[in-house]
Amino acid sequence: MILKKIQDLLEALYCVESKHNVEDYFAAKQTSGGTSIGNRLGREALLVRQEDLDLQLALFVDAEVMKELKDHDPFSGLGQDNLDSFCTATEGVSHFLYLVSRAEENHPVTCLELELQGEVDKYLLSALLYRHHTGEVPEFLFQYLFEHFSWDPNLEEAEKSRYEKANHLAARFCFHMDECIRHGRWDDTLEAARHFYRLDHWSKLRQLTP
Repeated sequence: MILKKIQDLLEALYCVESKHNVEDYFAAKQTSGGTSIGNRLGREALLVRQEDLDLQLALFVDAEVMKELKDHDPFSGLGQDNLDSFCTATEGVSHFLYLVSRAEENHPVTCLELELQGEVDKYLLSALLYRHHTGEVPEFLFQYLFEHFSWDPNLEEAEKSRYEKANHLAARFCFHMDECIRHGRWDDTLEAARHFYRLDHWSKLRQLTP
């Protein structure tokens, strides 16, 4: 139930509640059809198919990622043996919850918006879990998520451009969040995170673009 625990944490963070359990949409193998959202490293993807008003979803997370999270429960502690897998799973659950939440409110959503929120959620959940278990956020976390990584060489140019923009914008937002969390300013952290979560695509861009 690791994916549901991630969903529960995101819902608590943002004060949202979905009628849909992400575990019910989990696909052990990638399925054919639909548009893939995510899949930067081929380890997770939210598959989406819309026919009229009917929205069909399936969340794929690589079996090795799920095994690593089962063997090293991130809710008991984050570290070298599970941080990457936790971020991978969190990105997938983030895409799922954000898309479902917007659909339930009958609001449109863009791929850039989903990727941006996914980047933010990976940082916030990792930082909060580290702070909970160790009392501090490790210095390397921000660089690990926003600087020290490589893109999949098989990405198409448009897709890579979207990921790069999402990563760049999320880094701006999370740099501010990093300061709040490190100094224990929880009210400021929650207020800023929840406000940002509810902004639409263009409002997010206006907030993060100088």
